[in-house]
Amino acid sequence: MSKVVRNKFITLICSFLLPMTSFATEIDSKGDKVSSDVKKGTVVPYSGILLSYKLAAEVMENCKPDVIDARCKVKIDEAVALSENKCKSEKSVCQVSVDACQKKYNDFSIAHRAQVDKLESRITELTPRWYENPKLWFGVGIFAGAAATVTVIKSIN
Repeated sequence: MSKVVRNKFITLICSFLLPMTSFATEIDSKGDKVSSDVKKGTVVPYSGILLSYKLAAEVMENCKPDVIDARCKVKIDEAVALSENKCKSEKSVCQVSVDACQKKYNDFSIAHRAQVDKLESRITELTPRWYENPKLWFGVGIFAGAAATVTVIKSIN
């Protein structure tokens, strides 16, 4: 065995075999925030919890109505702000959806109007105007010829 491995082995065995000791320190009851359980029959004549001055002062400060109201107001304001942000984000998502639908509708409407205009122009190209209709001029010709014939016959008689 090498010297390094042997030293590590000895250190490991000694750490398990030697008793461990712990060092406790005194608690500064005026500066530290601590609590401890007290049983009846020990130094104090009751069972309960013993608080340090600093922890007792903090508990008393936190139990004041104005402190409780301030904490509740902060929680309420935070909840309202979160709800407003959620509402704004959902509103913006809905607005984007509405804008997309509006753009789609506008594009469809433009394409529809273009198609209707194209079809209307084809209809006007294929059908003659009322005054270009040959049936109309045929009827007018027959009527004018009959009127001319009647007029000539009356003038000869």
